[in-house]
Amino acid sequence: MSRPAAATVVSTPFKVISIAKELSLEEVVANPAASIRTTATSFFPLRQSTSSSAASLSSSPPPSASSPVGSPSQTTNTAASAAGQSTVKSSVEAVELCGNNVFIGTSEGYMLHYVLETEDSGQPGSPFTSRLHQKRFLGMGRKAVDGVLAVPTESKLIALCDASLTFYDMDTLQPLSELPRIPGVMSFCGDKLLHSPMRFCVGKRRALYTMQLGDVVTPEKELSLPDGALILKRVGSTICAADTGSYKIINLDKGETIPLLTYDRAAFRPTLTSVGDNGEFLLVTAGTAAQGTALGVFVSSTGEPVKGTLTWPVMPKSVAYHFPYVAALLRNNSIHIHNVFSQELVQMISMPPNSEPRFIVEASFELDVPAGGSGVPGTVRLVVACREMVLGLKMSSLDSQVNELFEAKKVEKAIALAEQIEQGQMDDDGRRKIKLQKLYQRAGLIYLRETLFEDSLRMFKKGHLDPRALLAIFPEYMTSSGTESSASILDKDVLELVNQAGNINNIVDTNLTTEYPDADPETLESFRLALIANAKDVLVKYLAFARDNPEIDTTLLRIHADNDSKAMYELLNSDNHCRLKDGEVILTEKKRFYALSLLFKKHGLIQEALDIWIKIASKEYDDPDFGGMGQIVDFLHTVEDSEIIWKYAEFVLKMDSAQGIRIFTEETTAESRFKPDDVIEYLLQHHRPSLSTYYEYLIHQRGIQDETKHTSLAMIYVEHVLDLASEEKLIAQEQAFKTKPIRCSYQAFLASLSDQGDELAGARTRLIRFLNSSERIRLPPIKARLDSMPRLYAEHAILLGKLNEHEATLRMLVQNMRDFVAAEIYCSSTIPTPTRRASPTPPRSDSPSRPQSRLSNNTTTRTASPSKDDKRLSVASNAYISLLSPDADTARRTLLFQLFQMYLKDDSRDELADEIVRLLGVYSGDFDVIQVLKLIPDHWSLAMLVPFISAASRRSTHIRREVSVTKALARGENLKVNNEYVNIHLTTPPIRISHNQQCAKCRLPIGDPPVFARYPQWPDDVFHLHCRIPTSSSTSSSIARPVSTVQP
Repeated sequence: MSRPAAATVVSTPFKVISIAKELSLEEVVANPAASIRTTATSFFPLRQSTSSSAASLSSSPPPSASSPVGSPSQTTNTAASAAGQSTVKSSVEAVELCGNNVFIGTSEGYMLHYVLETEDSGQPGSPFTSRLHQKRFLGMGRKAVDGVLAVPTESKLIALCDASLTFYDMDTLQPLSELPRIPGVMSFCGDKLLHSPMRFCVGKRRALYTMQLGDVVTPEKELSLPDGALILKRVGSTICAADTGSYKIINLDKGETIPLLTYDRAAFRPTLTSVGDNGEFLLVTAGTAAQGTALGVFVSSTGEPVKGTLTWPVMPKSVAYHFPYVAALLRNNSIHIHNVFSQELVQMISMPPNSEPRFIVEASFELDVPAGGSGVPGTVRLVVACREMVLGLKMSSLDSQVNELFEAKKVEKAIALAEQIEQGQMDDDGRRKIKLQKLYQRAGLIYLRETLFEDSLRMFKKGHLDPRALLAIFPEYMTSSGTESSASILDKDVLELVNQAGNINNIVDTNLTTEYPDADPETLESFRLALIANAKDVLVKYLAFARDNPEIDTTLLRIHADNDSKAMYELLNSDNHCRLKDGEVILTEKKRFYALSLLFKKHGLIQEALDIWIKIASKEYDDPDFGGMGQIVDFLHTVEDSEIIWKYAEFVLKMDSAQGIRIFTEETTAESRFKPDDVIEYLLQHHRPSLSTYYEYLIHQRGIQDETKHTSLAMIYVEHVLDLASEEKLIAQEQAFKTKPIRCSYQAFLASLSDQGDELAGARTRLIRFLNSSERIRLPPIKARLDSMPRLYAEHAILLGKLNEHEATLRMLVQNMRDFVAAEIYCSSTIPTPTRRASPTPPRSDSPSRPQSRLSNNTTTRTASPSKDDKRLSVASNAYISLLSPDADTARRTLLFQLFQMYLKDDSRDELADEIVRLLGVYSGDFDVIQVLKLIPDHWSLAMLVPFISAASRRSTHIRREVSVTKALARGENLKVNNEYVNIHLTTPPIRISHNQQCAKCRLPIGDPPVFARYPQWPDDVFHLHCRIPTSSSTSSSIARPVSTVQP
């Protein structure tokens, strides 16, 4: 829908009223030489006025007023009468409004004091009558009174006349003799921030003076002002002045002057006023020369431009301020009212020609105007001084101005004005803010009635509208509890507005009827659906914004359950306040079972939520939003009640064992929450297939070294292999291994089959790896169970190796399996061990300690001849075994020689010739050449053994040379030590060691054993060997030698 258009002039905040019109002015001779003096512009802040015709405010002859004795008025009138000359009245030159007191300075040097009295005539116009209270001639000749300032806090009046500042009693207009006049004054002003004593400043030709007015006048500061000051305005410690050619800011605290705009005084008289109490000022300057306009520039206390600029068609005579408006009296006798915040022209007041307005001034204390005949109360702070009368600009209250804009459907203007009021008035303890919020709510409801939904949402958010007020417009989403409580909780003003608006269907129908009276029904229905959808969107957005009670969240749940799953789940997963009972009904009706489980979970109903998930998983309920078994497991990880976990774990294990076992293996506190034996017992009763996974978790992740658990896992693996294995399958695997074109171990062969999906190969691989890696398996029960399937050669070979049956192991690897790679690795990596920790049977007493087997045979190669990699493997293996035990070399050589002999005794030894040559080449250092040559068949070519013999020869030569070098080095070291020993004997005198000789360090007897240390630098001291002082490169080395005990 379209927004209502805004007029250029948006309101009429001011109306003209009469304050004093039948003034007691003196008559003067009307001739060119005695023409009316040029009026002095008032120097007080300005305000705005309301368009109102002043034609009815006609002048009447001044009432007779007695003048003080010696008044020049009588002489003047008599002389004019005698001469037959015409006379005119003197004019108003200065005005000060202080409450219901009006002080008027005239062009003939008089001061008039009028008192305003309320008069309720019931007719439009001024509710006041003015009564002359005092009239005094100031006694400075017929000089105009250029300025008047009332100081009610001190009950004094200040007047500027004939360049002199004089002081009077405010009630009697009697001069105050204790306050001497101040001569040579160009201008003066009081501080807008009222204090007691009152502070004011005086501008002279060359200086600026600041003073305080109390019982006496107290000077404060004197500042140099070379060009004087035609106009002064003061707010606190900041003064804005206009001199003969420029505006300037004067900071009294810092004593500095900031130049501002310059102007041509010949073109116009400078005009300025203060704006508010924060040190801002409005300066009037000329606009573009072509258009002849005038500009108003706002400046801060530091001289920086603020806000925007004001524009007038002609140069103003004077300006004044009344929050939040600036009033400017133009030379065409009209008053323009601008909004300070928006710089918008809000009102124009045309003054009648016969009123002759001269200037506009801001009163020190505003005048409260009752409703009277106008029917609207207000205040007068801006006074318009006309030639022979004083008018006031009555401003209606700001609240009534806002209401007027609302009534005119100028909502944005009303809100802007209300915001400006709240910004400028912060002294009412937050009441203004509350009132502004209500205006926002009112604006939002107006926009809603106009179907401007986005604008209404913006206003609702600013005004923090009670959500129940909005829900009342959408009755289909109102719950029973919400309906009962809305009438009692809602603000009465808002409730009245809601009742006026009606429900959303009526609002939309009314708007469509108004906007599209000629549309066909089909078009109207499409528009209606679109508007209803937009209105619901506003409802959802605002309820999401204002979520703070169960009513809102439950309503949001009802709305989202229809068509917005994402928003519904965001609501349920957040910290919501949805009522359980209403939510259960809503979600059950919509068949949103997963959402219902989240609602249960939010309210702590864990089992109810899990029951729904179980029903969804078992297809009893249909809800695609459910995350599956993994979500149940993840949730059970967060449940603290173990009974609930045991209860639902059975179902999850049966539905998805891989997910179910995660309950006991992935939870971070599983180690402390679940005892392994309890879980094992539970799995034995409810789901045996998951036992292996749990044992793997205990052994491989938690590192448990319990023999029972290791043996149980091994037995599970064995049973699985036996279930899958058969004689035919095992024979097929053996045949496939023997025909494999590349050289590899049987375990690597099984792993490759497992990767291809062979279940039996996978089961055997797991068993073989676990048997190889675990040292905690009890071997006899495993071996007894495997004996039922003798063709499981790989598994039997591992067990035989762990039982130190090395010859039987090698025989099985070579003869039964033809796994030469595994046999070679077994020989080269077996570690001698006197006992078997993992086996409960001790080693046989009639046999020596045998090496321990490590069948880690994942080796694959494509050549039968020895290679560089084989040699490096041999060297690395030899070094590793040598470090493990001093018997490792002997054990390795023994096993390798047994393997060599087994190859030679094999029925197909000629076919193994390449394997034998490769073995000799890789482990050449572990074989005795003589023994090898004795066992080599005679018909084998000697050329086959050249690599082995060459390597053995090189090794023998290397060892011999190494021994020779070692002996030479040892001999040289011995000679060096003997030489040092002789030098010590030659340079160190002998010392006698008694039985009670003490160590120089610990002071204990040397005693047995008779070994001590002695240093050349301390020839008389001896040390225990363990007490000797460590030497450095710069210290002589210590010599420790055995000596015989010397008898004392």
